[in-house]
Amino acid sequence: MNGRRLPGAFLRICLIVLLYGAEIAIAQGDGASNNRFINPPAANSAENPVWVLGEQQVISWMTTWTTFNISIWHQSLGEETAYSLGDIYTQIQDIGVTNFTWKVQTYGAKLEDSPIFFFWINANPTSSGFRLTSNYFNITDKPRATSTSTSNFYIRIQINKLINKHYYICSIRDLSHRDLPSIVV
Repeated sequence: MNGRRLPGAFLRICLIVLLYGAEIAIAQGDGASNNRFINPPAANSAENPVWVLGEQQVISWMTTWTTFNISIWHQSLGEETAYSLGDIYTQIQDIGVTNFTWKVQTYGAKLEDSPIFFFWINANPTSSGFRLTSNYFNITDKPRATSTSTSNFYIRIQINKLINKHYYICSIRDLSHRDLPSIVV
């Protein structure tokens, strides 16, 4: 490559092509914050997960706080209010825990009223600087559709030089080594 780096846009295109069709959970939120949810994503993220009653979800976060509670809240559809359903996790000393497995449940809240929930970390009830919320997530009682598709391909990046210009070819090859359509940048 003669010391040249691949253009960022080209790498993003290759990544998008690679991940096309895959179910991906990406942690979103304020990357500068030391205190935020990872799953579900941090507040104001683009992703609103949908979880099925009874399934297991790993609730995860990062924080500098040593003691805190995590509570679940039920968002009202008719009003701009939410109702606490109680604490679901308490950390009373700094033991380095950053996640727990949670069985998706509504704690008596009715999905017919609203399927929208969020988590709240509260490290100090008297100071607003020690509180944060997750993004909304939806709970459903309908089972997920199953799929048998798999991602059986890989990306090959080819760098060619044509009259003092580099051009890049991003091709996808399935496991039977057939080339799929390529992208030239």
